[in-house]
Amino acid sequence: MARQHASDSCLLSVIPVIWRWMNSDASCAQNAPARAELSQRERGILRVCCRAARDAVDCAREALCIKCDVTGGKLPAGTAAGVQSMLARGCRPRGLKLQLGKGHNDPAASAALGISILDQLTAVPSLSIARLSLSGLPLTAQVVRALAAAAPTPRKLCLRSYDLSHCTGLPGTLPSESVPSGVLGLLRHAAPHLQQLELSPLTIAAGASVEALESSLQQCSRLESLTLLLRDSKKRLISWLPDTSTMRGLLKLDMRCLQLLSPHLQELAALTALTQLRVGSVESAASAAAAGGTAVPVPAGPAGLLLLPLPPRLRTLAISDHIDAAVLAALQLPACLTRLELSGLTLCDDATDERNNLQPAAAEVLLVACRQLSGRYHRSTPPPAEYLFGVSKHPFHELYGPLFAALQPAGLEQLSLSCAPLSVLDVDALVRHLPLLQVLTLNNGLELVSLPFLRSLARLRKLCVGQADADGFYVAPPWDNEDALKCALLALCKEAPSLESITLDCEGWKELAITLEDAVRWLDVMLTDLKGPHPHVMVFGAESSSSSSGEED
Repeated sequence: MARQHASDSCLLSVIPVIWRWMNSDASCAQNAPARAELSQRERGILRVCCRAARDAVDCAREALCIKCDVTGGKLPAGTAAGVQSMLARGCRPRGLKLQLGKGHNDPAASAALGISILDQLTAVPSLSIARLSLSGLPLTAQVVRALAAAAPTPRKLCLRSYDLSHCTGLPGTLPSESVPSGVLGLLRHAAPHLQQLELSPLTIAAGASVEALESSLQQCSRLESLTLLLRDSKKRLISWLPDTSTMRGLLKLDMRCLQLLSPHLQELAALTALTQLRVGSVESAASAAAAGGTAVPVPAGPAGLLLLPLPPRLRTLAISDHIDAAVLAALQLPACLTRLELSGLTLCDDATDERNNLQPAAAEVLLVACRQLSGRYHRSTPPPAEYLFGVSKHPFHELYGPLFAALQPAGLEQLSLSCAPLSVLDVDALVRHLPLLQVLTLNNGLELVSLPFLRSLARLRKLCVGQADADGFYVAPPWDNEDALKCALLALCKEAPSLESITLDCEGWKELAITLEDAVRWLDVMLTDLKGPHPHVMVFGAESSSSSSGEED
């Protein structure tokens, strides 16, 4: 505490010196030499203040972060000496982050630098590192021993961009078959004490066994948070789940690169404390059987689906890949789950009959799946952020009605469709089932006669209409009647209560662009007679874009 008071006293003494100096003529650029004209006493105050401030910062430092490149077999000048000076001034960090280059380092020099820093930390009495974050440090046997000495009981371990196929975890070293893996050696040392573990990403050889990794993870009985971004050398999803039976206190589990089968979910359901779960994908029971898995009998739910259990206290579930609607419908979402992150929802190949109509069973599954989204759906993070829906068959004729009915429980406010143009019946179903829509994008357009019916979407603010069908073919014939186009646009602009903007995208179709531009110019004249604001209408893709003079967003 005395050191802190001395620092405050020095700082208060130096403020008048700096203030007088900065507000004098000497602060002008042309009088730069005069800046050095401080009295000996003032220079002394500055030196004492800077030293005291440096000491105070070092004493308060919670973590030591070292980032540098080690190339050419030479240690970075001053790095180890700088650490020694900070420790001598009273620095007692509880965390250590070593980030040595980006894979282009000299392994021997990197190991030597790491050992030098770790030995200095070990030499400080009563100093024990509790949080370790390592990247680019070769985990040789000597380095692992130095880490164990500096951090005898680590609570947090983060290993970034290591590879189990190399003995030190980094390219350019011996394969792990000939020498024990340093990554696994460090993990075995830390496992009994760890509360947080992050391996992101951890690469394994294609087809290699994960038994050694699983054995090490089984020792992590105190874990509260586990992030395991595991990929093989071909960057494929891996169908595997580590044994979590000893991790009863686990609160957060992130395995966004792992593909889970239904038996895996039954194992995770035993984690009664788990509140956050992120996985790569969840496959159906049929996929589990195809992969050779055996599922424990579970009760049947709606639409005859076998229910897939989840941890009882789960509040957040994130699935990085697309999920089949049948799998989503089968998930037993606990009542406390309020956040469901998805990147896409798909239907299986046999969802439609020979006339491309949605099968009754598929429609029921889709309805149940969308009820699961109600009040829970959030955009997937990281991207993609779009709500994707796909069916392998096309055209999409007569599927929109059942789709919109199934989506109704989700209460969508934004919708983007890229499957096929909407008919009058499709728009009628859209208005009835999705009345909360505020932003609507129809990349493949809609029949012109159905355009005015969108006025029934009371909350619709933005509308974007493209001009191509699902195969990229032009759908202009219904739209090239200028008189019909004028009437449809005028009716929509006058009667849609919340509409702010309409974008008509006709890129690549010059003839249609001319028709649309003429209609928009006529519309601009007609809308000027309206009282109050009216939608801004813009033609996108024309050589010279045209728009109405309505209020913009």
